[in-house]
Amino acid sequence: MDTLKATQVLALSIWFNLAWAGGVYGPEWMSMICGVIWLVLAFSFDASISLIALLTLLGLTMDGTLAYLGFYRFEHGLMPHWLYGLWFGFATYLVILRQKLDQISQLGFVLVMSLFAPICYWVGVQTGKLQWPYGTYTTYMLSAMGWLVYSAVIHLVLTWRSPVSTILEKNNAS
Repeated sequence: MDTLKATQVLALSIWFNLAWAGGVYGPEWMSMICGVIWLVLAFSFDASISLIALLTLLGLTMDGTLAYLGFYRFEHGLMPHWLYGLWFGFATYLVILRQKLDQISQLGFVLVMSLFAPICYWVGVQTGKLQWPYGTYTTYMLSAMGWLVYSAVIHLVLTWRSPVSTILEKNNAS
């Protein structure tokens, strides 16, 4: 994958936020359409589908665990369809921006994600698509802890270089 230009990063970031807003504020089918568009973007940026699948699965597992334990209560059952589209979009966004994550410290990434990602769920509460039966403070803190672990794992997964790839990169540079 070639180096992303600043305009591409900006366009992808705007698209991610529009797709997220469509999933949270719009009808359920909107996040499914956005998921298809993310799939097209994944192929056009030559993103790793296996990494996207892994990050999507990890995110859905985190949300599913919190929903199963009763900390999240979605309006349409344990895991609504729109949430699958949002996680797929977020995972695709991260994998496409993978090279940019190398420029961000893991601690900074983890702190920002664990502090701000739970706000997205709080917005879901405000729209009525999600309930926090244990209250705002308790659920926010649990969500932040989940995001602390999730974001540490995804930063490691996306920035990890195997010893073989490191050797190959050094040989190609010389």
